[in-house]
Amino acid sequence: MILTNFEIEDMIGIRYSGQYFDLHNDFAFNGFKYSVAGLALELEWAIIDNEADGIVQNQIHGLILLFSNVNYLRIQERDFEMPVSEDKCLSVIGYLPQEMRDVMDSFGDKPDYEDDDMIMMFQGGQTFKINATQVELIPKK
Repeated sequence: MILTNFEIEDMIGIRYSGQYFDLHNDFAFNGFKYSVAGLALELEWAIIDNEADGIVQNQIHGLILLFSNVNYLRIQERDFEMPVSEDKCLSVIGYLPQEMRDVMDSFGDKPDYEDDDMIMMFQGGQTFKINATQVELIPKK
């Protein structure tokens, strides 16, 4: 999977155009949209009010990760014992080899192979495991 215009940093953040976006502390996950016909997945975050002043000053109010040519998508349900507010908080971004597709509670911090699945876990228990040709970060202004 090619990250076209950003890098994943320290398992909770993204570096885009020289800026660091902390998806655990400074952004809230808004949701996702999947297009079956387009094989595209969008994951959307919004900046948390009164947080990350430098990001707001640079006119970034949110971001979308757009996965193109999705060939694998698995979503694990949230933990219903957790408060719903925890669904907005990213816990980790990592990678796992395709041979570990049944595993939804583990990760590596860097891909071993370019065809590894990306895994995103949220504090509320929901987990996304994705394999796609590429991922693009789209800033929301």
